[in-house]
Amino acid sequence: MKRAAIEAVEAEVPAAPCIGTVTQVSPLTVRLNQRLTISGSRLLVLTDQRTPAVGDRCALLRFVGGQKYLVLGWLQ
Repeated sequence: MKRAAIEAVEAEVPAAPCIGTVTQVSPLTVRLNQRLTISGSRLLVLTDQRTPAVGDRCALLRFVGGQKYLVLGWLQ
């Protein structure tokens, strides 16, 4: 029952926006909070504005399930 409720809520919101900080450039690694760092194939980079640098902040969309993140761009 609980699982069905969670799936119903996730189906309503296909993606959730978030802000992360680049901690490594190659491979691109982004820290979302103190406990969650994502890298590699979990990051899908949409933008080619410029090459990010360590410490840059980026806007991301988290896909349902939280397994993949779409990098929308680098914040000033």
